[in-house]
Amino acid sequence: MGWFRGAFIEDRFGKLSGNGKSMRAHALTKLDRHEKEAIAYYVQESIFFLLGHAERLRMKKHLKN
Repeated sequence: MGWFRGAFIEDRFGKLSGNGKSMRAHALTKLDRHEKEAIAYYVQESIFFLLGHAERLRMKKHLKN
């Protein structure tokens, strides 16, 4: 599973790998309770990052005007 902007997420579960500028991979071997918890965390952190990013872009656009 790939996480766009995963490089900006705190890797609390130690599941992310890769060294790209923004993408990180998450290798799934089994879908147990721990993996589900990790996926939920990475989804939540991705949403928080994207919301923050959208807000920064909105503010930047507002400051230009």
